[in-house]
Amino acid sequence: MRTAHTILKTCALSGAAVAVLLSTAACGPDSATEGTKPAPSKTASASAGGSATTSAQPSTTPSGAASSKAPSGGSTAGDPGGNEDGNVGGDGVPGTPCTDDTFTITASTSPHDSLQHILLTATNTGDKPCVLGGYPAVVFEDATHQATVMPSQLEEFLVAPGKKAYAGVRLFRVDRPTTAVKKMGVSLSPDGYEQNVPLPGGAGFVNIDDDPKVTYWTASEALAVRQSLAE
Repeated sequence: MRTAHTILKTCALSGAAVAVLLSTAACGPDSATEGTKPAPSKTASASAGGSATTSAQPSTTPSGAASSKAPSGGSTAGDPGGNEDGNVGGDGVPGTPCTDDTFTITASTSPHDSLQHILLTATNTGDKPCVLGGYPAVVFEDATHQATVMPSQLEEFLVAPGKKAYAGVRLFRVDRPTTAVKKMGVSLSPDGYEQNVPLPGGAGFVNIDDDPKVTYWTASEALAVRQSLAE
């Protein structure tokens, strides 16, 4: 028969064992987090200056690449057809080149002044359309004086029968010495043949300086006048 002393001794030993086990569990690493590292903080550590900064989100743009793309279909600054007053070059319009034998050329006064600028109008008197480009050759007094081309829009365009093309001429600049001339000859291009064009308004003469200017041909009368006033 077990005695009371034996029972008490057994209970004491059992209690001590439980205490040891509890103490070991409390001191050991948490089994749920053993071997793992702390999760990174959403806020970066303070910088050397003492201020904390928020972690940047990872970039989706490759290093050195542009951050945005140009919209598709947009025109650029050098796009021909997007710049009315710049030198845009020829458009490569298909067709037969215009020649002087199917055109008549007249001269009229500019609506903005009296015989400082004039407007040339070339009319297609033929029965077929043709392509016109470049600038007219304008000479005064049997080629003693000749106009040079001024900065203006260079284009090629189709001139249908009965339709017109225009070019502006600046005869002289203000406060420059001038010379009176009584004759003017014009051709569609420097390679054409000269037509004797009566001076505008029935004037017996016009004044020119030492550097008269002419614009490129254009299908717009308003553009030809405006460009001739640019200098």
